[in-house]
Amino acid sequence: MLPPELPGGGELWQIDGNFFAVYYIPDTNIPLMYRFARTELVPPDMQAAPDKVLTSEEAQRVGAIEWGITSDLSAERGEHPWETFLSDVERRSQTDPWLTDPSALAWIADAWLRGEDPVVGASEWERSLTQDQRQWIMLQGRDPMTAGVRMDQTRQKVQDEVAKWLGPYYGNWSDSELDSWARKLASNYDQAIVQLEDHLRETRLAAFPEWTDPSTTYDQIARVGRQLFTQVWGESPDETDPLFLRVASGRDHVASMELLRREGWNRGVTQVVADAVGGLLSTTGGSVRRPM
Repeated sequence: MLPPELPGGGELWQIDGNFFAVYYIPDTNIPLMYRFARTELVPPDMQAAPDKVLTSEEAQRVGAIEWGITSDLSAERGEHPWETFLSDVERRSQTDPWLTDPSALAWIADAWLRGEDPVVGASEWERSLTQDQRQWIMLQGRDPMTAGVRMDQTRQKVQDEVAKWLGPYYGNWSDSELDSWARKLASNYDQAIVQLEDHLRETRLAAFPEWTDPSTTYDQIARVGRQLFTQVWGESPDETDPLFLRVASGRDHVASMELLRREGWNRGVTQVVADAVGGLLSTTGGSVRRPM
């Protein structure tokens, strides 16, 4: 018996001292193994049956496949792990459309089940894959933990690119949008990074049309705006403030400084008010009289 928080119908195996929750692909004798990430997650009174205490070589001989970790499973969902896998493929096909080919799933599963690299050129779909796509497919099946780490790193890469080109206001992308591009980069980096940068350039041009050079990034545009804020307001700007976007967009720095003084006075910015009062005092001989 496995812990009750895991789906039913599985077995506990111990392979080279590591514990796994094991389920069989429906209508086959092929085991899918989910590693317990930490030994203490296995209840102390739970022991693998003698015939389920194996070496890694013995597990390979019976065709067992390490499919993930137990935290990927949930008894509440009531799904067999194979169904969970199929749902995941359906989700990923939204950003990896080549997975929708009728032969794709069979090709992936066959390669994983045999524990071998795909046979290149067996179908038109296979010939359409890049080497990066093949490697990503195999990594997800053979080492999902490493694939997860790679996804996290790729997502951070996407966030960094978005921040560089669009800044915090226009670059406030949703999690689903970030994840979508991260999956594209993880499976086909060379092509997807070009597509991402093209998309970001087009978005930047739409956000700051006064800056017509498509190679100009948000960071380059914002640099002058930050300097003007520091000079006029004596403080760093809030770059999500629409006022900052107006200042950064403008190519007329004199007009931008006048805008900052006017808005700074309205908002009671300390340095702007002090400069204005000081200028007024100097023009009135050091005193200001109230109107009668």
